[in-house]
Amino acid sequence: MRIRTVVATVGTAVVGGAIAATVTAGPAAAFRPIINDARNGIVVGVGLDHGETVAVANSPIPALLDQAFPNTQYWMDPASQLPQDDEYVYADLPAVFTETARDPQGQIAFAVVNPAMYEGHNSIIVQDLG
Repeated sequence: MRIRTVVATVGTAVVGGAIAATVTAGPAAAFRPIINDARNGIVVGVGLDHGETVAVANSPIPALLDQAFPNTQYWMDPASQLPQDDEYVYADLPAVFTETARDPQGQIAFAVVNPAMYEGHNSIIVQDLG
């Protein structure tokens, strides 16, 4: 139980860092926080516009999130070129951020979720390539 508390604390700190990084992205930032949406099983999350997605993709945040949340569920855009099948995305989080940042309208949403509502996953990534 103690290790779960540590992972949850580290994960929350990483998400907080991601939120802080996007908040400082500029005055016109379209930062969209999601906090305690129990109906949808979301503990905390953030939606990033394209500029914020590019900024985060060019930082260590995707690699940190990949380490803090190894059981992430990916909801990929149908236009994604990353290798995947019906069950699995064969790419890490930095690769998903990079592909999304390269698309002129690419956006990412990330959320820490209730594993009981997401088939045991502790976080989700939603990719939108416009």
